[in-house]
Formats: sequence, structure tokens, C-alpha cells
Amino acid sequence: MSGWALYAGHDGAESSNRTKRFWPSKRTKTKRPPKAATESWLVERLTNARVSQSKARARDIMLLMEGSIALTLIHGDRTYIDAAALAA
Repeated sequence: MSGWALYAGHDGAESSNRTKRFWPSKRTKTKRPPKAATESWLVERLTNARVSQSKARARDIMLLMEGSIALTLIHGDRTYIDAAALAA
């Protein structure tokens, strides 16, 4: 059964059990999701390069990357990646 099916409650579990399965308690130490880690890495690199508003610029770059990847997958056209690179 997929994670979404479990989250949507298709396993017959109680609501509190579903919540525990997908949302760790505040005491649980978890790794950062890969996209958040990538954005943090970009912020660090831009800060080291003395780019002003490095957090905002990292967010802009992440949006360009994610958008171009999504559009490439939807349309099957890799030129979206080239367009994002030019926009950056």
C-alpha cells in the first residue's frame, strides 16, 4: 500500500495512528528533506559569495529548478531547463 493510501486512511487505522505514522513528534530528530538541504546549501554558497539577499536568491533558484524539472517531465521537453538556466 502506498504512503498516500496510508495517509488518506485507507488502512482502517484510527486518525491519531495515521498522524503518528506521518508526523514525527517534536522530540524526534529527523534529517532535513533533500530539497530543504539543497536550499540551505545554496544559501550558504550565495552567502560565501557575498550575494545580497542570499536567502531570497536561493529560493528563486530553487523555484527555477523545481519548475523547470516539473515542466520537463510534463511536456517531455528539456528546453525548459535551458530556459531556467538563462533566467537564473
